[in-house]
Amino acid sequence: MENEKVKSSRISVRNIALIGMMAALMAVISQISIPMPTGVPVTLQVFGLAFIGMMIGWKRGFCAIVIYILVGLAGAPVFANFGAGPARLVGPAGGYLMAWPVMVALCGIRFNMENRKMRIFMTVVCAMAGLAAVEVFGGWWWSHVAQSDFGAIMIYSAAAFIPKDAVLTLLGLFFGDRVRKVLKASGHEI
Repeated sequence: MENEKVKSSRISVRNIALIGMMAALMAVISQISIPMPTGVPVTLQVFGLAFIGMMIGWKRGFCAIVIYILVGLAGAPVFANFGAGPARLVGPAGGYLMAWPVMVALCGIRFNMENRKMRIFMTVVCAMAGLAAVEVFGGWWWSHVAQSDFGAIMIYSAAAFIPKDAVLTLLGLFFGDRVRKVLKASGHEI
């Protein structure tokens, strides 16, 4: 019994590889970006967060995004527009980055319900709660750094980011679920 407990608590090479691959995927997705004069670029990163969470679950997804952020903080150019370093975390977009582990974790929660529609509904609710955390904390941080009105930033975000990000989040969930199912059907359980 004790030996089984020790084995289940170890991090497997497979999990390390999955976490590393998803952190690298996030680095690639982050480069699909349109710089904006406000300092917060328009990106596809929330697609990546939803996709990664859905693919590998909340624990490994959380680890992948934390590693991605740490690699960027260490100086590797993995952030949007090949950005790197602590300045990105304390800049206008830093709040969005800081909230990403929350979003990927919420997108990665797997519900074991018999009712398929309820399972899908709960997954979407959690993902949208994660997106809301990113948008609100990111907007709050941006207003703090830029010394701007939080309400004005949220109005701008509602026009420039939130509709696009909601669609990208749903697409990330959809494609992450499809890829996971294809891998499972081919004998490669993630």
